[in-house]
Amino acid sequence: MTHNGFHLGDKLHWRKFVLWEEATRVHFVLVPPRGMATSARVDQPVSLVNLFPTLLDLCGFEPPADIDVRSLMPLARGGKMEDHCAIMTWLRGNHSVRSSRWRYTRYSDLSEELYDLSADPYEVEQSGRRRPL
Repeated sequence: MTHNGFHLGDKLHWRKFVLWEEATRVHFVLVPPRGMATSARVDQPVSLVNLFPTLLDLCGFEPPADIDVRSLMPLARGGKMEDHCAIMTWLRGNHSVRSSRWRYTRYSDLSEELYDLSADPYEVEQSGRRRPL
């Protein structure tokens, strides 16, 4: 895992404390155990909450039935995982929900932003009030 960045004037913003992709994205590198021949680059967003069931999976244990998170091992083995949920981020009364394609953010002042990350990965132009499909 790495640390996410901070802004040096990007979008006229100096410091952290925003929920744009550049400030919330953290690179995650999983090195599989010996004997597990795989190399996969995954662009699908995942969350650190998936780390616990992934470690259990690597150790051969089943996750408790009362947790609603999934192991990342299907991705590490080169497979796919259903994009079953959005990744949520919050900070100081601001909330953001991100799927593979969309990011919606609602700020504490009730202003909102919606970005189509497939067309605008740097979140420059808001997608307006279109309903994400």
